[in-house]
Amino acid sequence: ELKDHFNCEVYGPGGGHIEGISSPLNDNEEFDLLGKKFIALHTPAHTLDQLAYYSEEACPDPILFCGDTLFSAGCGRIFEGTPLQMHDSLSRFANLPDNTKVYCGHEYTLANISFARLVEPGNRALKKLEMSAKNQRQLNRPTLPSTIEIEKSCNPFLRCDQPEIIHNSSNYIGKPLVDPVSVFSAVREWKNNI
Repeated sequence: ELKDHFNCEVYGPGGGHIEGISSPLNDNEEFDLLGKKFIALHTPAHTLDQLAYYSEEACPDPILFCGDTLFSAGCGRIFEGTPLQMHDSLSRFANLPDNTKVYCGHEYTLANISFARLVEPGNRALKKLEMSAKNQRQLNRPTLPSTIEIEKSCNPFLRCDQPEIIHNSSNYIGKPLVDPVSVFSAVREWKNNI
């Protein structure tokens, strides 16, 4: 109805399985939106056809619309993909410029921080983010957007190579974990069970 009412383009995953998409996109495909160049990034795991949209031109800083793949201090549940796919998708985001503003599909910041503090209680940047987020919410302001820099310093799902996270996720699972994907998988399972 919105497409018909506004006579607008609807961008989304190619494949023809989602009704209403008038401009199907594939990985690394560029498109113009409001005079700015965006690129579609295929980031499967939450869903297999998940796309994120990235632009270096959109604002003074680059922007990322990441849907439900990345959240402030967290990540989406894995509904259709695998832990390896989600780890790879998040790693792709981590390689974007640090000043990239991150626009998530939902604001779960405080709940995600609470979990992240269990996984990495010694993280000072995480404590600082928690104070900032609480202040924002007390003022009835959003905690988003985040940035790639903040996420790399606070988000346990982007920090699976950190000794404290490796140690605590190994304790949670009950066996030693060494590779980042196994650590990621354990942290995601832990979050699912909270």
